[in-house]
Amino acid sequence: MKNKIMRKTVKRLTVKEYNQLKKLKEKEMPAFLNEAKAFANNFLMENFNMELKIPIKMNGRLTRTMGRYLARNYFGSIFPTSIELSKTYLVAALIVGDLEEIYDTLKHELVHYALSVQGKNYSDGDYDFEHKLYELNISSSGSTPVRKRLSERTLRYYIPYKIYQGDNKEEFIFRSGESYYESATVKSRQYGVYKGSLTHVGYRIDEVEA
Repeated sequence: MKNKIMRKTVKRLTVKEYNQLKKLKEKEMPAFLNEAKAFANNFLMENFNMELKIPIKMNGRLTRTMGRYLARNYFGSIFPTSIELSKTYLVAALIVGDLEEIYDTLKHELVHYALSVQGKNYSDGDYDFEHKLYELNISSSGSTPVRKRLSERTLRYYIPYKIYQGDNKEEFIFRSGESYYESATVKSRQYGVYKGSLTHVGYRIDEVEA
């Protein structure tokens, strides 16, 4: 059974408007990271009786996932290294003014961390991990097969898309961050082959449920 995805556009901005807002919201990120670290320690102490001993970082290259937990495996022993949150998704959430799902993502990554420290199965789709998400009402990953999900919470997030306009005024919508689409001649997954110039005219932010 495939995961059902629903989306709706919540904001549409010109390139200038988006870039101005992006620059403004990026200035808020240091304060957000401080708040996120305090939130993380409270969450872990309340639910796992432990503190977070790795950094929370922003990653501007994460465009297809909201966050990730990183750890090294040395001969079967797990050594946590960091939690990374997507700068792309965070900027979109800040522009919309809704950080609820960013904190849901952070909690998801914190459960990965806590279970790995406890020596339990901590990967997406593992029963231990999915059951803990269910207990704490945290979303499963969008990539986790429906049959393995136990959480009843719907995964929701905001994602920016680039809007391009062709010579014929037709719009082409591409995921933000995929720069290889910015060439003058593209093969569009939506419209087949388009052979003409493309002009970047704006952005749209979609709310997605999966």
